[in-house]
Amino acid sequence: METEIFKEEAVELLEEIEETLLQLRDAPDDISLIHQMFRNFHTIKGSGAMFGFNTVSEFAHGIENTLDAIRQGTVTFQAQLLDPLLTAHDILQEMIDMGDTVSDNLQQSAAGILQEIDTIITGDTPQEKRTEARQPLKMLIVEDEFASRFILHDFLSSFGTCHVATDGYEAITGIKTALIEKKPYDLISLDIKMPGIDGKSVSEEIRRLEKENNIDRKCRIVMVSGIDDQQFIDELLEKKYCDSYLSKPISIKKYSEFIQEAFGV
Repeated sequence: METEIFKEEAVELLEEIEETLLQLRDAPDDISLIHQMFRNFHTIKGSGAMFGFNTVSEFAHGIENTLDAIRQGTVTFQAQLLDPLLTAHDILQEMIDMGDTVSDNLQQSAAGILQEIDTIITGDTPQEKRTEARQPLKMLIVEDEFASRFILHDFLSSFGTCHVATDGYEAITGIKTALIEKKPYDLISLDIKMPGIDGKSVSEEIRRLEKENNIDRKCRIVMVSGIDDQQFIDELLEKKYCDSYLSKPISIKKYSEFIQEAFGV
């Protein structure tokens, strides 16, 4: 019964989102429409998580982050965003219809749309990534959102072997195993906000383990998060919790530039 209530509410919100997008075609500078759409995606995200529609919640959260950046003035709304946002609307509708058994193909479509939106607002193109590294890197992605994992894995795989952990506990287990096998990670892409152990705590544990195992060549840590607090970011960099900090939506161009500078690839 509660699931049906969520679906009914979500359908109404999606209808409002579609209407808002149509209005944006005629009034792309009307920031109130962005605020309205942000609230709708935010509600779908929260309700989806509450009723067990986790994939719906994660995808809505990805769109919400972009809309939040636009309404905060960090990113400029562009007309090219209308079509992918309409596609995101359709994908959400399909996800809600599927319930808790969302197909892999639909999840990949969702990740692709988030990548397309990121490309539009950052000016990056997926082709900017290297297809071949001089020395294959060993990398670990620690990220609890499917869409972000998909985008990062697709990008980083061109530089070498890329493993994935969905939370801090998995990450620490994988890092310990790599150190025991004498095959430590070169690069760890680390989300900050995660259930259980957050990214900052994982970073502290990484450095402790490296010291305990007498590792001279420390892995490079890239923090990835939607947090836009410059004082907090400066603290992370100053205290060596990370070597670079990238805000979501992720700029593939900036990530590629960091890898080139850090590893010469």
